[in-house]
Amino acid sequence: MVRSTLRRVMYLLFGLLLMHSSLLPAQSTYGDISGTITDPTGALVQAASIKLTNQQTKHQSTTSSDGDGNFRFVNVNAGQYTIEVSAKSLSTAHQDFTLLARQSARLDFHLVISAASELKSRPNPA
Repeated sequence: MVRSTLRRVMYLLFGLLLMHSSLLPAQSTYGDISGTITDPTGALVQAASIKLTNQQTKHQSTTSSDGDGNFRFVNVNAGQYTIEVSAKSLSTAHQDFTLLARQSARLDFHLVISAASELKSRPNPA
């Protein structure tokens, strides 16, 4: 009888311990970065190339903008970063920033027509 009661108390304490630990917030060191890319007219830029570089480790991650001009990097370590965005016939944009742990950073880019593509598209004067 005593053994049975002791076993029940142990199970109860173990259950309370499990419940309590599930209520504790997770201590993540990751953040995420998202944004939208537009062109000079405000149109969304699809298939833009986005490169994220950690300034300390030089680790690079790449992605492309989706059909709505959106991009996202998830589970990114906190730190100092450079992001580079480029798209065909548009200028390349760079931005340095610091990502904090558990931060959701929003970085939108408005790309302009690059000088090289502007020169190519000009008609030849007669």
